Amino acid sequence: MDNGRQTGVNHEVDNDHNDKRRRVSKDGEVESSNNNDKKVAVSDATPLLVNNGCASSAPDDQDTDIGTWIVVDTNKGDHHEIANMGGSMFVLFCDDWTISVNAKSQSMMILTNNQGQMITRESGCLDLNTNGNRWEGGVRNGKPFGYGVLYDEEGRKEYEGYMMNGVKTCYGIEYYSDIGKVKYDGCFCDNNRFGKGTLYDRNGSVDYEGRWMKGQPYSSCDVLEIVDSLMEAITIPDGSLDEADSFILQGWANSLKRIVIGSNCYLNGKKFIVDQLEELESIEIGDTAFTPNTDGYGYNGELDDSEIRILSVNVFQISNCAKLKSIHIGNNSFDYCKRFDLHGLPSLHSIQLGDSNFFTTLSLKLASSFDHLI
Repeated sequence: MDNGRQTGVNHEVDNDHNDKRRRVSKDGEVESSNNNDKKVAVSDATPLLVNNGCASSAPDDQDTDIGTWIVVDTNKGDHHEIANMGGSMFVLFCDDWTISVNAKSQSMMILTNNQGQMITRESGCLDLNTNGNRWEGGVRNGKPFGYGVLYDEEGRKEYEGYMMNGVKTCYGIEYYSDIGKVKYDGCFCDNNRFGKGTLYDRNGSVDYEGRWMKGQPYSSCDVLEIVDSLMEAITIPDGSLDEADSFILQGWANSLKRIVIGSNCYLNGKKFIVDQLEELESIEIGDTAFTPNTDGYGYNGELDDSEIRILSVNVFQISNCAKLKSIHIGNNSFDYCKRFDLHGLPSLHSIQLGDSNFFTTLSLKLASSFDHLI
């Protein structure tokens, strides 16, 4: 991208304190639990508390969190979360970033790894290419950063809202630039429509209203690795995700009650971790899951120790799921697994293992109250 010229520059500072707890007071100031931190004015901001990756609005009389949606990638183990705190307040949790914006006051606050940081921005006009596309608003390191307006080559408004390092983020409005009407009003993550948003046709009628993921209406997304905070059950069909290397769910999927993984899935899987799922009641895994194809290995069908280490799943862990009652694993699943770990499962009643499970496991940990186990 050719950053071109930059004019009309004003310097601004986002001063986020080096503390995991920050609140924006009702008089519009950032407060910190560290008494040595200074208060930094942030105009017209709703009270907000950011604490260890969880956000909640904090007025005295009511909870104004009117929509929080969390999406987890079970293969990578990461999550994205968008929260509408009421009115013009939005909070986005994405990888190591936490971004809080107020569309009314056009303010923006940022946390990195739960640590506040000082970010210096400029505001002005930035030519994006030689065709005439331009950005008017916050700028950092030659890229759109913060609140502003994106114009097309004809000087017509294409987008108004937030950007971070040149990509749409948190909240914004897209326009049909040739007629000046709203096309989409809602949330963004990594330049894609994500979370709650409304799509309008060229006549101003609602075409779709609901949740979005990866730029598409969520109802049309069919990504087996993705779990969201509203799901009550996961079912992965037989023969799926044979190239995925992990199944990781650690918190966030707070409505999930049942996990079903079919046979011949995750043939290259190296990790199975289920942790801190408050409502989870059952886990069922079919035959020959998390067991690699051994063709090309071994001599006369026998594997040596080095080959077993290469093929083995690193960890099978189920932990801290207070309502989990049953675990069922089919034949020949997790044949090669280095570590087996069950703990924090006070309601577990039943573990059913098939033939040839965990027969190369080197470490076995059972650390729970298994009084009801059958």
